[in-house]
Amino acid sequence: MKNFSIINLEHTAQNDEKINRPLYSDVISELKINRLLQIKPIFSDGRMTDYSLANYITTDIETIRHRQDIIEDLFNCSGLYDVLKNIILPAIGEFSSMANDTDTDEFFFLDKFYAVKQLKSYIDCVKKLRKMFETLIVESKGMRLLADKINEIYDSGEFNNLQSNFGKMSSHLEKDIKSVTLGVNLENGVGITNLGILSINEERYRPGKLLDKLLAGNAHKDSYTFLTPIVPVRKKYLTDEQKFQVSVSFKTAFNNLLKNSVKGIPHDISTYMKKSVQFLIDLAPEISFLVAGYEMLANFKNQGASICKPAISQTNYTYINDLYHPILLETTSYGDIIANTVSFDKDGMFYILTGANSGGKSVFVHAIGIAQILFQLGLYVPANEAKLSVADNIYVIFPSETAIQGAAGRLEQECKVFNGMMKTITHQSIILVDEAFSSTSAYDGAALSEELINRFLMVGCRGVFSTHIHDLPIERINGQSKTAAKADTLVAVSVDGKRLYTIARQKPDGKSHARDIAKKYGLLLDSDQEIIH
Repeated sequence: MKNFSIINLEHTAQNDEKINRPLYSDVISELKINRLLQIKPIFSDGRMTDYSLANYITTDIETIRHRQDIIEDLFNCSGLYDVLKNIILPAIGEFSSMANDTDTDEFFFLDKFYAVKQLKSYIDCVKKLRKMFETLIVESKGMRLLADKINEIYDSGEFNNLQSNFGKMSSHLEKDIKSVTLGVNLENGVGITNLGILSINEERYRPGKLLDKLLAGNAHKDSYTFLTPIVPVRKKYLTDEQKFQVSVSFKTAFNNLLKNSVKGIPHDISTYMKKSVQFLIDLAPEISFLVAGYEMLANFKNQGASICKPAISQTNYTYINDLYHPILLETTSYGDIIANTVSFDKDGMFYILTGANSGGKSVFVHAIGIAQILFQLGLYVPANEAKLSVADNIYVIFPSETAIQGAAGRLEQECKVFNGMMKTITHQSIILVDEAFSSTSAYDGAALSEELINRFLMVGCRGVFSTHIHDLPIERINGQSKTAAKADTLVAVSVDGKRLYTIARQKPDGKSHARDIAKKYGLLLDSDQEIIH
């Protein structure tokens, strides 16, 4: 039986079987997308979740469109985000905690006790969701599936029986247990001879100090204040095995204490509850993803930045208008960020990007990668308008912060990466390269770059090749191409040494911009300055 899903379609898993998720994980890390899209861990299925964004990547067009519609609902339907974050996610955490706390026959009565407590939370959750979805107008298939599932549960005879019988079952457990009181026998005032549970309480104990209680004259009246806390044994001194034994001892005592209280509760209540809430527990990764995705996009929008729901292209012809790098919003207001446009078309499927250093080339290349990843997560992208197509793989080759020392080592490593990549790329792949071959001579770098771009054009993939080499022979490269794919040039524009951070589709001027860099750092000689020998 397939798990209930709101972000995936029936065929999604089958169509995405061949996705190279480790590759996507590396790309996501390289582009620092986790800095933008942070899926907060929650306690689910007995453990703290650890979500990988790569697991949400899809190459299925229908699935992308399906998720985009859910994001559109989150923006258009006031209250839907609150339902996901403040009703469903806390309920999932509570159900998971209860379901896995005593999952053993050894604690049969304690298990039944938690099942009844879980039953109340489950009934309250379903009723809240039913009421919310009665007022929310959702358009996406995913949210309608969730609403229909809640309505199906609420209207079922099974749920009605649960509600009517809950009072009878909970009467056996009148107390809302918040604490227990332990009795401890000592030997010689220090050594513990035995201990046991004295009472079950509906109030929590509070931290306090003996001196404060004595001065206040209420040492006996305020019985729910600690005289002094005991050092948390779970944090210090005890081994893992000893901690486990302490936990088991307490649960055993508590289980025995509840034996008479839970006699009137059906034997299969625990199994039933675990089965009933499992569909919500299974939704934890999906709800967490939607909440994180919406929060990221809403953050962009709240800063005045553009976001758009990309149209989907069935070919490699795509474009992004007014694209920006969203991490810049951390330090720069949107009005001061220069947005750029890129189009992959019949005259330019692969671009050679040149221009001045610190002119925005790397930011632009990274922004293209971020937009493509967000698109294939089924989210909106940081642009004013876009039409994108699915990539089977995205390859990024950027200067490594932990690069091998020495020019020869770095060049060898880059060639090894490119050689491995050429074995797997297809016409549906996207290649993003930033300053490759900068560790070798200009002549060798140009020869290697030309050969590599020729091979990319032979495959017919899309991409951007950012380089310091300004005189790559674009006409010769296109003349050698045996496919319809063409290369074109982009330039990071500067005027009189001033960086405009605009990426223009034009021919490079052939300047190395070394003079601009020398001037910036005060190394440029004036024309009348004497050269000292």
